[in-house]
Amino acid sequence: MRFIFLVLLTVSAVFCQDLQRVAINEVIFQMGIEPGSYNSSGFSNIAAAPVSRVSGANPASLANFSAPAAGIDFAWRTNIDYYFGSTRNRAWQWLPASFGFVYPMRIVNIGVGYRQRYSMYEKYELSQTNSDGKQFTIESVSKTMVHSPSLMASLSFDGLLFRKDRLSLGAALSRDFWIQRESVDITEGKLNAGQFGWKAGALYAPNGAIELGILYEKGVDITGTFETEPQLLIPQEGFNAEPMKLHLKLPGVLAVGISAAAPERLRLSLTLSSVFWNSVNDLYQDQLDFSFSSVYSFAPTLDFSLGIFRTDLNYRTSTYYYTAMAQNATFLSAGVRRQFSRLDVRLEAWDSHLFTAKYREQTGFRAGVNFHFR
Repeated sequence: MRFIFLVLLTVSAVFCQDLQRVAINEVIFQMGIEPGSYNSSGFSNIAAAPVSRVSGANPASLANFSAPAAGIDFAWRTNIDYYFGSTRNRAWQWLPASFGFVYPMRIVNIGVGYRQRYSMYEKYELSQTNSDGKQFTIESVSKTMVHSPSLMASLSFDGLLFRKDRLSLGAALSRDFWIQRESVDITEGKLNAGQFGWKAGALYAPNGAIELGILYEKGVDITGTFETEPQLLIPQEGFNAEPMKLHLKLPGVLAVGISAAAPERLRLSLTLSSVFWNSVNDLYQDQLDFSFSSVYSFAPTLDFSLGIFRTDLNYRTSTYYYTAMAQNATFLSAGVRRQFSRLDVRLEAWDSHLFTAKYREQTGFRAGVNFHFR
């Protein structure tokens, strides 16, 4: 599809020869979104998250840290065999998926973090026939990433309504960097662009057993210039395509959730998220995500978790093509956390082969290490 996209783009340039003035929308796929709800405590982090993943969580949850901490996470997924013989996965899987550092200062906690907000690798192999009747293969590879370093802070107020309650407010300022790399046959293209983003949240704990949270994160809206080397060329027309403008949008999110301690070392969490996909593409409906997790503590140093995450992105039209391409998915996860003195290690596996659209069937793994300085 990337090859077809670039060919059509070049042919269009022959007629308009004005691509440098028109921003073309980059195609975004839901499977490339990196949900903040993926963590080894299940699928819900509106109230709490390990420090390695705090950059993707509710910034008000920084208030839950009582000592300086730092952590890093890595994530891997299996390939998805997509339509037209293409393959999809995360781009640059060897890079950290997220990391963070939190420094508490009584009523104010501050932090810095990083996460991959969007990551997509696409590979196509297209069979062609030359003028001599011989077949050859053109390989098209596309790598797209939006990665977001951020600054975070939370402010806490104790005893507002009850003697043991606490209200925490949090905000984060991020710089969303869009990196695009394309290669089609001998032609390579690249794009680098960025913009500032933000999110804000609140967390209310009427007691030590229940936490209620709300989070809003602004969507991404970036325009950048895509350049090829060597430039796209149509020999018979003697035309070189100028650098072209591309436009990338990612949806904003509004989420609410609750986390409650149950008897016998069990904690349950629930999150509902509205993802505003219609603002990205008129063909999409806004999406409702549902996530639930349970964490059982066998000991203070050993936790096990189970989680479920359901997403229901659909197209606004009911034609067969768009129905077949629906991106509905149900993810099931299992995780473990083991603490060694000041160090804790988290491992998680998840799978989406049950109750899931064909092009969302995938298995993933995530591993993280967190260190508490005291």
